[in-house]
This record gives sequence, structure tokens and C-alpha cells, in this order.
Amino acid sequence: MVDNLYFFGRFNFPHYGYLYVIREGITQLKPANGITIIFSVEHATWDKQAIPFEHRLAMFKLACEELPASIRKQIHFSSIEYDLAKKLGSAYGGYTIDTLNELTANQPGRSGIIMGADAMLGIPDVHEVQMPWLVRSRLKSHECHPAR
Repeated sequence: MVDNLYFFGRFNFPHYGYLYVIREGITQLKPANGITIIFSVEHATWDKQAIPFEHRLAMFKLACEELPASIRKQIHFSSIEYDLAKKLGSAYGGYTIDTLNELTANQPGRSGIIMGADAMLGIPDVHEVQMPWLVRSRLKSHECHPAR
């Protein structure tokens, strides 16, 4: 059990796999303060242009309408990386640890990070994060339906 659960991603574009990860994270870990969705901004290592942040956020909020109300009320959206990038005057918001330090300064308690299995290969590249990770398997194509 954790107090704060964080879900980082580009979410370029939102799909049911993300909703599955959210539902499973809330159902299994029962985070006291819900789950915070953190949208990554541009990174040099990405092989394609991201849809603008504002559009990804709006699409993700619409996609979350597919989730049951009991799950939706536990979802919080954060623009922290976008805000940090603007503050720094750069194309990205810094390291994941910088974002987590900002978040956890205002949200005390035990925190964890959740991600889809496809993002797991990036864990070794995450700078200095000392926090539990929960990895969810990717949905099979026949399971890509609204998370109910």
C-alpha cells in the first residue's frame, strides 16, 4: 500500500492500455491520495514529435471518462514537467527525480511509481530514483476495451 502513486508517460496518444494501468494501480495498491498522472514533455531521445501537451492532457481526460466513477475520482492530472520546462526555458522538465522531489515535497508519505511493461526497459536510465515501481503487463489486443 502507498500513499501517493505516480504514473509518468508521454501519453502520445492516450489509449486503453493506460486506463488498464491506472485501474490496476488503484485497485491493487489502494493509494490513499489516488494516482497522479504526469505528462512528459519533449525529450531528445524520442523518435517522433509529441502531440502538444495541452492536447494530450485533454485527450487523456476524455479517455478517463471510460473508467468507473470510483476510479475517476482518484485520478489527478499534473502539469509539473511542463511547468518545470517553461520555468527552465528548456524543451524538457529535467530528470524524473527532479519531478518526484517537487511532488513529494508537497505530498508526504510512502510513494510509488506505476508503469506499463513496455516502459520498463527505461528504468535503468532513470536518474537516482529510490522508490518502489509497479509494472503492469501490456494488454493483449482482444483485451483493449474500456476499463470497466
